[in-house]
Amino acid sequence: MLEPREAIDPTSKTRTAYHEAGHAVACHRFFPGAGGDVTIVPDAIKDTAGLHKAVKLPDDNIDNIEKQISYICAGYAACAAAGMPDETARLGCDKDFERAEAIIAKWGLVPLHEHLETAVNFMRRPENLRAVRRLANELLIRETMDGDYVDLLIRVVDQGTCDADAELEIYKMNRGFV
Repeated sequence: MLEPREAIDPTSKTRTAYHEAGHAVACHRFFPGAGGDVTIVPDAIKDTAGLHKAVKLPDDNIDNIEKQISYICAGYAACAAAGMPDETARLGCDKDFERAEAIIAKWGLVPLHEHLETAVNFMRRPENLRAVRRLANELLIRETMDGDYVDLLIRVVDQGTCDADAELEIYKMNRGFV
């Protein structure tokens, strides 16, 4: 059973922010436009410390299946790529790993540890690490972000332009963000 929000220690909250940010970045990279809300607010009913909502991801060919597995493994991968010890990075990943294992078994793919290695290498790319850090930091402030805001933050990190920063500021003003 999850602890109440107030009782979650800062280290766990940070790990959850990186985990969920990893899912959001992978979704943005592999399935543009499929990303949704992301939160680090625990849900006792679903027994989750956080959640990234994605629309139904395509599963019509092996390439999309491989991308789905990388997306599922991205929470762990983001934590590992950020330098967290393996044991720490794996905390809260049980459901993700079970889901990935089911897909791997269904499609007769390479073992989970190979997909995890691929996902960690993907997350170690500088552009992905920057995006994960930005989203995680924002999650630690806001706790929940909608898909449009997530996409905008990743664009700001990727483009690093005044236009992208200006668009972010307009978005924040329109949403009443401080």
